[in-house]
Amino acid sequence: MSAKPHNHVSPRSLIYRYLDTNGDGTGTKNAVGDYSTPTDFYIAPPAGTAYSIERLIVHIEDNGTLSPDKYGALTALSNGIDVEMLRGAAVLCDFNDGLPITHNGDWGRNSYDWSESSFGAGNNIVQVRLTFSKTGSALYLNGNLGDKLVIRMNDNLTGLVEHYFMVQGISNDKDY
Repeated sequence: MSAKPHNHVSPRSLIYRYLDTNGDGTGTKNAVGDYSTPTDFYIAPPAGTAYSIERLIVHIEDNGTLSPDKYGALTALSNGIDVEMLRGAAVLCDFNDGLPITHNGDWGRNSYDWSESSFGAGNNIVQVRLTFSKTGSALYLNGNLGDKLVIRMNDNLTGLVEHYFMVQGISNDKDY
């Protein structure tokens, strides 16, 4: 029996990175602050580099009771969370189609892969997987053009325990 051929890339070219406040992996990654002044968590390839982003995984952890009409265990958000692809300041794609995410159930509105886990004791979680490549193509970010994938916080999220956004994909900047 022969193995099926695979697309081979260097492990150094793989992207497994949390969105952060600097866009390069060096900023704040856990989005649990007061973002009453809008704050972006993002990834942006440097000039001369392009990223092909396959998926985004959202992780929300809180120590209270979760429900679809809350955000974590907080009350629903007033302003909500925006998910966008930008080129400089221009919005190329609004993944929420103008409807910000204000509660846990809204993540499920944008993705089929949504789950909530309550463990009885301890913290509870909401996890979401958005697979960009299911639309027919991965999300292509060109560093020469100032592209970035942005999740914009617009509310106070200090009550959450954890709030992370993991992207997975491939970078063209490393040799095999």
